[in-house]
Amino acid sequence: MSEVSGDRITEAVTFDRVSKDGRVRRETITLLKEFVTALHVNGEHYTDIVCTCTDIYDLCVGRLFCDGWISSAEDIRSFEIKEEEGRASFEVKADAPEEVLLQPLTRSIFDERDLYAAAGAFAAGLPVHEITFAAHCAILVRGGIVIYFCEDISRHNALDKAIGYMVSNRLSPEGIVLLTSGRMPVDMIKKAAIAGIGTLAGKAMPTADSVALAKKYGITLIGRLSQDGYVVLPED
Repeated sequence: MSEVSGDRITEAVTFDRVSKDGRVRRETITLLKEFVTALHVNGEHYTDIVCTCTDIYDLCVGRLFCDGWISSAEDIRSFEIKEEEGRASFEVKADAPEEVLLQPLTRSIFDERDLYAAAGAFAAGLPVHEITFAAHCAILVRGGIVIYFCEDISRHNALDKAIGYMVSNRLSPEGIVLLTSGRMPVDMIKKAAIAGIGTLAGKAMPTADSVALAKKYGITLIGRLSQDGYVVLPED
């Protein structure tokens, strides 16, 4: 889970704050840093991930899962994370990624306790976003309990981290609600479907196209989630 530590995550930068009346005040603002992780699979460079330097293992596992390199934690033979070098190396069973086929899910009946637990966790403040105002988050909730949260400069990475945590800890997606702080376009719906997550909630709203995809694959979409309420797509 996200922790703000070390100089790989944030950096203090001096700015001049200019007010409408022309006054200038110098101040130091903490900024989020972009960290590049070179992901290698079976000895070959696969991709570079621009991310926040937290939960790198979960991020890589989630990316490999969503891209079809692995279908479970058992498909990982070995791994090595070298944050100081910006390198993550994985040995997996597959020689190449398999095509990921989306399967319709049985429409889940979500528990409101999970929605408000997620909304409460977000409202309580997440450490990286609190000091930078530049990070997205993903939160996993089940049974009214937050079981994982993470932050990243990219909303896609945050989702990959949450999915990677599920895969590496062999968590069943049944009954899990996934909250994202960002928008919910089609690619976010696809990631939830790949992971078998039946309820995707967001602080923002989905697009019209993501609504159509969610209906096709049986995913319940929750929008404008806050501690005061939410909107949800009806079943009919």
